[in-house]
Amino acid sequence: MYYLTNFKVNQKILNNLSNYLKMEECLVHELVLDRINLSNLNYLCCLTPDIKVKKLWLRFCQLKDKGVNYLLDILDETSGKTQLNSLYLDCNGITCEGAKKIAQILRTNRTLKSLSLARNLIKDEGAFALVSVLSKFQLNSDEIDWKSMQEQKSNRILEYLMDILAQKLKEKNSPSNESINYAGLSSIEYNRFSSNILSVIEQIFHYQQKVCMAKEGLRNLKIEGFDKKQIERINKLIEGKLRLDNRSKKFR
Repeated sequence: MYYLTNFKVNQKILNNLSNYLKMEECLVHELVLDRINLSNLNYLCCLTPDIKVKKLWLRFCQLKDKGVNYLLDILDETSGKTQLNSLYLDCNGITCEGAKKIAQILRTNRTLKSLSLARNLIKDEGAFALVSVLSKFQLNSDEIDWKSMQEQKSNRILEYLMDILAQKLKEKNSPSNESINYAGLSSIEYNRFSSNILSVIEQIFHYQQKVCMAKEGLRNLKIEGFDKKQIERINKLIEGKLRLDNRSKKFR
């Protein structure tokens, strides 16, 4: 875990931190930037796809709804791959407007597992928008198109990798090849090469199950930060929404 809390931070410090996080030998998976005024700083440089940070603390950072707009770029899986699985946004002056934007982007995010929004300015309307993406919901046309495109891309990569693996296996088993060399690869190199390809194929299958295959949205996400009375009101709203949905299905 890397701490940079309650510290006088400027853009140069964040840029240096970004360069450090991008280093191959860097093993930082958790980043704490609590109590730093990030309202006028580009902290997204520390959260690019090639950075391994999976847990991010941004509490008391004066983000407000404007800062939420920048966070959407990180959480949006339709524009790139995000690694964040935990995000803490306590005490940032986020209102219903910001909560609705977060809820919208969570519709296609399948990586985030924990989100804390404690002690913000989110009322029932914003809380309901967030809670609504925790259960099944119908995908809109743009989301369906995006999922279809992702599935096509991953299928093309799978076909390419399978072709390479089949070709190398064919060359290995060819009688014309020497027993210790397979298409320019030693036995150890060949086994390592095959293992790497199989690992990538496994990752693609996992990605397809997570992102491409679902016909409905389904979020496995824990959202924290709402008091008991607000949760009770939200649950009643959800129950009413479910009853309306069931009625509409009957009349279709």
